[in-house]
Amino acid sequence: MVDSDIALPGDIIAKEEEYLPGKNTEPYDGNIVATKLGRIVRDDKNLTISVVGSNKKTPIGVGSIVYGKVIKIMVRTQLYSFTLLTRGGNCTQWIMRQN
Repeated sequence: MVDSDIALPGDIIAKEEEYLPGKNTEPYDGNIVATKLGRIVRDDKNLTISVVGSNKKTPIGVGSIVYGKVIKIMVRTQLYSFTLLTRGGNCTQWIMRQN
């Protein structure tokens, strides 16, 4: 289980017996898993856990570390989904097309 305040897609962020899945999470095999990169938000009143991403645009540069996922491969074009997490905890997501 993740011990930080930031979750990556696929991270186990809670047990189903502790919380109900909220925004950008899904139940999986008795756990609640993040489906988006972002900040983990626990609502102890309603017993839900969510992941809140940021839509803030963050420029990337040489040496930036990004998390990417191939989302579709066609004969001459590929689509990639990228997420950038900065040291301040901001995240940016975008889709790139390559011919």
